[in-house]
Amino acid sequence: MALKSEGATAIANLEGKRLRNRVVNIVEALPLSNKSGTAITDIRNTNRSNRRRENKYQMI
Repeated sequence: MALKSEGATAIANLEGKRLRNRVVNIVEALPLSNKSGTAITDIRNTNRSNRRRENKYQMI
C-alpha cells in the first residue's frame, strides 16, 4: 500500500470476514530486523551454493 492509512483501511475491511468458510485473521507484517549487522545479501553471497563445484574424479 502506498499510504499507511490505506493499509489500515484494508485490514479493517478484511478482519473477521469469512472466505470459503474460514474466518480471516489479519496480522500486520513487521519490517525485517538486522540484529547481527550484516545485510541479508551478504549472507546469501557466502552460501556454499555460490562456490564453484570441484570435480570428484580426475579425467584421464
